[in-house]
Amino acid sequence: AALRDLPNLTHLNLNCNRIDYLPAELGELSRLVSLSVSSNYLRELDDVVFGFADLVELDASFNLLQSLPDGIGQLRCLQSIALAGNAIATISDRISECRGLRVVDVRGNLLQTLAPLARCAGLVDLRADYNQLNSLDSPDWPCMVDLSVSRNAITEVTFARPLPALRMLDVSANRIGRLPDDLFSATVNLEYLDVSDNQLTSFPRSAETLGRLVKLCAANNQLADFTVDFSGLRRLKILDLHANNLRRLPSELWLAPSLVVLNLSSNCFPSLPPPPATFTTSAAKTRLPLCLVLEELFMGDNQCRNEVLAQLA
Repeated sequence: AALRDLPNLTHLNLNCNRIDYLPAELGELSRLVSLSVSSNYLRELDDVVFGFADLVELDASFNLLQSLPDGIGQLRCLQSIALAGNAIATISDRISECRGLRVVDVRGNLLQTLAPLARCAGLVDLRADYNQLNSLDSPDWPCMVDLSVSRNAITEVTFARPLPALRMLDVSANRIGRLPDDLFSATVNLEYLDVSDNQLTSFPRSAETLGRLVKLCAANNQLADFTVDFSGLRRLKILDLHANNLRRLPSELWLAPSLVVLNLSSNCFPSLPPPPATFTTSAAKTRLPLCLVLEELFMGDNQCRNEVLAQLA
């Protein structure tokens, strides 16, 4: 049967085949809303793709694509596009004409900039790990919830405009040497933050304003200072600071009310910090919030002596 004999087809999945081009006859499927052609041998997205006026989802991951052409701007109904695992070096600026675009996956490509996507104000989920990015290009993403740009060459993280909806930020495995003091004023609702595997030597005190933060990973940096008021991190459950150069943490660590997992391995700690001055008696120490909630403590590969055992006891 010819494609024109399938006038009601709305979803087409051609994943994991040996397709190297999409014929014009495919345009007969005028009602198509979802097209998946991942894991094939496409070197370009043929014009027929950009003729699907009602297309909502497009998956062309794991092909041989080198660019996303101007035709993408014709897909005005597009909400989700997956292009992971190609060799894409350029994205047309016309992608900003896809006003309904919410989800973009461009992991594992050759992108050096996200500038075309920075003007897609409706984005909710962007995954751009494993590219060649060196900055975030001052994005306008008021709806962004999940942003992942790990394994790039980013040297700084700044947001000219607030990201009030942002819940997850992953900038791990980049080349970031410093986080600006005002970073967290633009991301006040963060719940998950991963800055591991960078070149940080200190951490902004403004992190203590992240009252919704649940997990913070800052492992494998060069941190020598982590002066944060833990009492402000009301929901923090997991803190991973392993493989840094830390010798001390503030006494307010004992005031962390929700901290369940604390990883301090491979640092330079001689001991844990003393409790705050207001908790000096034995009875008072038993009421320290951290004593009531901590379940997992990792302190291997430090400089601890017997005194740390007395602290734990």
